[in-house]
Amino acid sequence: MAVIYHFATDPEYKTVKTETDGTVTLNENIADNVGFERTLNAYEEYVSKNGSEPVLPYFENFTHEQLFTLGFANMWCENSEDFSIEPDFEHSPKAIRVNDVAINSKEFSHIWNCSDGTKMNPKEKKCRLW
Repeated sequence: MAVIYHFATDPEYKTVKTETDGTVTLNENIADNVGFERTLNAYEEYVSKNGSEPVLPYFENFTHEQLFTLGFANMWCENSEDFSIEPDFEHSPKAIRVNDVAINSKEFSHIWNCSDGTKMNPKEKKCRLW
């Protein structure tokens, strides 16, 4: 039987998550950032070889690249009202996995026209690995 932790009530869980300061989750954080960049590059290469895809009905106000980023974010979608989780000390919380990848991505900022210096485009704090 898995132990269920509660964000709001379990001080030990909060202490472990905050004291690691990303060191435990570092490899997965790197994989998330590089994976997003590589798959976006692969999609752009596909479009350059095969041409643009048709517009999706009901999504006419989004570019294909914006839909790509929404698909990435949706992959980590969860109910934020559910405060019970199984302990997962190897991964950052899902919201952080999505937001930090977006914040570190020059491409994301360009795709969504994020102004320099905003929360989603903190120019001075972007982390580029390769």
